[in-house]
Amino acid sequence: MWSRVATCRSSSKPHQMTKRASPTIEASDLAEYLASQDDFALELFVYSRLMRAGFDASHGGTYQDRVTQRYRQYDIRAGCRRGDRAVQLAVECKALRPSFPLLVSRVPRTSAEAAHEIVVSRFSEQLRPGIGIDWVPAATTRVASDRGLYPFESLVGRSLTQVGRNRDGDLSASDAESFEKWSQALSSASDLVQQACMAAERSAGKEFATFVLPVLVVSDGTLWVADYASAGELVGAPRQEDHVTFSISRRYDGPNRFAYEITHLHFLTRSGASAFFD
Repeated sequence: MWSRVATCRSSSKPHQMTKRASPTIEASDLAEYLASQDDFALELFVYSRLMRAGFDASHGGTYQDRVTQRYRQYDIRAGCRRGDRAVQLAVECKALRPSFPLLVSRVPRTSAEAAHEIVVSRFSEQLRPGIGIDWVPAATTRVASDRGLYPFESLVGRSLTQVGRNRDGDLSASDAESFEKWSQALSSASDLVQQACMAAERSAGKEFATFVLPVLVVSDGTLWVADYASAGELVGAPRQEDHVTFSISRRYDGPNRFAYEITHLHFLTRSGASAFFD
């Protein structure tokens, strides 16, 4: 009996797991990806819209991060000059999915947030090739809400995350995907601030004013807002928007007590970017 059982066991074949073959990617699948999730296609669209709006733009360049000393790549940089004034944009692009959109929670803007700063560069006879300096020929000026872009008590983002559902159908949230891109926009903006300090030297003018603005462009239908009153209650239901400002208060320090604060980050959809650039 035992020999019969042993024989049966030894003759049985071990169970083997059957691997399921991955589906073949077809041209239609690639076309769907390019139309809905391709960052590069979104970059090209934004770049073309900036050029059409009259900006001098560059796409896919590199720069050295002044904090880490590492070389980084930016998506788009764009500038628009009028006389002795200019706007410089540090633009990053992220093709988000409607199933995992970006939700920005907003509250009324405080008086401290209702401002932005401008780099004012001044020509200096002391700046010549080969002469070492430990200061920058620039200062900043702060523009208050009565003349600025960010009015007091208008709604501004204070918190952001991406919301979706996991395989079990439960709600999940994370800001990792969008955080990486808007952080790159701030890093690129820091480099533009340093360049703005020397704008008067390059333009051969007495004084030159530059406004530096970081921007993140996302796919249409993926930018949502939830608005709260100052006391904390939710006002209405979440809804989609094409342009949202986010309070960031990022300070960049330079030599000789130079400091520039970027007070806001702008989130735009693909459709909202066209109107904003115009």
